[in-house]
Amino acid sequence: MYSEKNVRALRELKKVFEKASLPPMKIRKANGIFNAIEMQIEDDDYSAEVVTHLLNAIKTQMQWLGLEGLAQDADKAISHLIGVLGPKKFPKIK
Repeated sequence: MYSEKNVRALRELKKVFEKASLPPMKIRKANGIFNAIEMQIEDDDYSAEVVTHLLNAIKTQMQWLGLEGLAQDADKAISHLIGVLGPKKFPKIK
């Protein structure tokens, strides 16, 4: 069953990324990662480890793009997303 609450929480993280007003190609690359996260969490049947790797990929993408100024907002959105996803044990996000 589709989980709107999970996807809504992911959108908050995506909004942080969109604040940077990046060129379309750079947004496209990040959207690939966001799409992979959404596919994992949209039905509540996901691996916390896989989601953690994908979240780390988003953080790495932000660093590569020089978006360290948004790191605090991203960390807050990631914490919120993990809280919404529930009781599964998540490895530490880098």
